[in-house]
Amino acid sequence: ICGELASFPVEAMVLLGLGFNSLSIAAASVGRIKLMIRSLHLKDFQLYLNRLLSKSSSNIRHECQAYAHDHHITL
Repeated sequence: ICGELASFPVEAMVLLGLGFNSLSIAAASVGRIKLMIRSLHLKDFQLYLNRLLSKSSSNIRHECQAYAHDHHITL
């Protein structure tokens, strides 16, 4: 994925959870995205994200931020 979206930790976390494994990000964002990736247990988040997406909620950002906080994921 190329674009500004992957430069934001929550959005990058969701992209990874959706199965994208190659992200193109701005150089200034590399450090914080690496910190997020290193603190993320991807398989667990993928399971959570799949359950979340099966709901009818149109905005999942808040739920993903709460997940990150509860699971000590660096954003």
